[in-house]
Amino acid sequence: MALIKKCFKPIFENTYRYLIYKGGRGSGKSWGIADSLLIMARMQTARILCTRQFQTSIKKSSYKLLVDRIKHFGFTDFKVSKENIVNLITGSEFIFSGLSDITGTDESLKSIEGITHCWVEEAHKVSLASWRLLTPSIRGKNSKIIISYNPNSDVDPVHQEFIVHQKPRTFICHINYLDNKFCPKELVEEAEALKVSKPDEYAHIWLGQLKDTSKTSVVKYFSKDNIDGRITYNETLPLHLSMDFNVDPMMWVVSHQTKDKIFVLDEIVIENCTTKEAAQEFLRRYPNHKAQIILNGDASGNYRKTQSKYTDYAIVRNILGQYGYTVQVEIRRFNPPIQHRVHAFNQLVLGNDGIRRWFCHPRCKWLIDNIKNLKYKEGTGLIDLPSPSKILADRDLKFQGHIFDAASYQAEFYHPISVKSK
Repeated sequence: MALIKKCFKPIFENTYRYLIYKGGRGSGKSWGIADSLLIMARMQTARILCTRQFQTSIKKSSYKLLVDRIKHFGFTDFKVSKENIVNLITGSEFIFSGLSDITGTDESLKSIEGITHCWVEEAHKVSLASWRLLTPSIRGKNSKIIISYNPNSDVDPVHQEFIVHQKPRTFICHINYLDNKFCPKELVEEAEALKVSKPDEYAHIWLGQLKDTSKTSVVKYFSKDNIDGRITYNETLPLHLSMDFNVDPMMWVVSHQTKDKIFVLDEIVIENCTTKEAAQEFLRRYPNHKAQIILNGDASGNYRKTQSKYTDYAIVRNILGQYGYTVQVEIRRFNPPIQHRVHAFNQLVLGNDGIRRWFCHPRCKWLIDNIKNLKYKEGTGLIDLPSPSKILADRDLKFQGHIFDAASYQAEFYHPISVKSK
């Protein structure tokens, strides 16, 4: 135990369930955790899962570090195979697997039953879906989840799940190279040089400070003041239905509006959905609307497609018309540039005059999620939307983009703004 720094000693105790080790490069986080787990495995019987989001081979894991530390200490009571590491005296076992492989199905989760300690490396890359499946699966008495990462962004799931919304019995340790007396001289020199030339990068890379994501955020100055649980539906007022036509998922927003304000009261979000099915869901939620229904949204919905003789807007108008609703379509002939929509939306969220003119009900969880998390690709004006491979790893990512499009089409149509007036 004398070999272990004080900050890693909670790994040996039963006080905490979650142990978070975060900080910059050269901090020795991984070495400290590896040493602690190896020593602990010699003291008691444990089943230790070493994991990360993706692990294409055991070489892409903490396996090599653990083997190196076994050799460093001269431990002779560990049997190292190509698949695992076992202590010959206590029977403790280290197993290695990617979260993308073990959190996909209920059946695959059975492979991690009986885990006493779970070490999640590069936790800033772990998806929300993986966290939501992993944490309840590590459930043995006094089981621990040990998390290590270099902080990246305040929207990363690990930051939101364990720092912003801190769980009970959580130990958090932030360390960097300045706390590591064994940090190689070459790394210290590299860090100090960057401190002079690029202090922002130094703070992020070496001190483990979060990136300032405000510069890349699509929606600026959105706050709790834009979320209003008092927004209510009024069947006697015109109801705006703004739509983005995407089969999986279909995402629409429902709102009332005044001359200068928009009040979003609901969102319709359905996976693997047709336009007809979404329109029927709207009818189910608003069966007795007395005033006009105004359709806004994606201009391409007014073009005929090969699989139907009707446009998307015609389908919605016909279905609502059959139930006696008065329907009007108000869309542009062609979709405006994305930047025009974004600027129009931002001016409603918080105008240059300091007034907020766009509000939504807290039930609109996907719309709020989009507004908070949509980013531009660094150095570009392009919105950074998830690739198919990322969506495959975290299905929640497929809800990014489309509902913001629906809301911003409406904002730009009624409150257009020139990019020059930014």
